[in-house]
Amino acid sequence: MFNLSFSLFGFFLYFLLSFNEKSANRAAIESLIAFIAFFVVSYIIRWMAGYALAVKATESPAEHKVESHAEDPANEVIQNLQDHPASIEDTEKVTEYVKHLLKEGS
Repeated sequence: MFNLSFSLFGFFLYFLLSFNEKSANRAAIESLIAFIAFFVVSYIIRWMAGYALAVKATESPAEHKVESHAEDPANEVIQNLQDHPASIEDTEKVTEYVKHLLKEGS
């Protein structure tokens, strides 16, 4: 309905503006071409708007939970950290442990 309304608006606008300068037949034919052009443009605009809204609706929120898969232990760790965030003391302990492991590996 929007496409049709927009196209009719374009048809009448072009017809009224060109009627004084051209013959009625020529103005009607060119207005029909304007009708088709307005219809195509409105269809493309509606398609782009619908696509943009569909993409926006399918975007995941900033905080989403990772699905855990049995074959990937990293996902289990991530899921556990999301469910139970670590305290500052725990983070410092892990940091020291990783530093210790890195020094042993060198």
